[in-house]
Amino acid sequence: MMQFGFRPSILLVLLFLVFAGGQSAANEPLDLLEGAFGNTISIVNSVGDETLVWLNADRTYESKVPNGERHKGVWSVEGDLICFRITEPASQSNNVPICGPLIANKGPGDQWESMVSDGSVVTISIKEGVVGK
Repeated sequence: MMQFGFRPSILLVLLFLVFAGGQSAANEPLDLLEGAFGNTISIVNSVGDETLVWLNADRTYESKVPNGERHKGVWSVEGDLICFRITEPASQSNNVPICGPLIANKGPGDQWESMVSDGSVVTISIKEGVVGK
């Protein structure tokens, strides 16, 4: 486990932003993620804690975890994975990116469930516009 309390929450958000669409890594990442830009990605865990993520086309992102902490960072596409690296707040543990399956073909109004690494289920949705920022 990472040294910061926010890391598991951000991990849940970032690893399971799976907009399963069967797209290949050869597709332009910005096109695959288009439905997320300018909108809010919400991840709610089994006890109702919500993490919010805002992806930007310039390959940056911001997030707000359930305890109210806010983070900024950069995202990149590595093969079939989307990887996130927290840049603010700065920390040695942030040097290792968090990667998960590449997001594809979802947009505002879409909602789905995904199982996370601890076996629990989170509900992921895309809310239209920038909500809760």
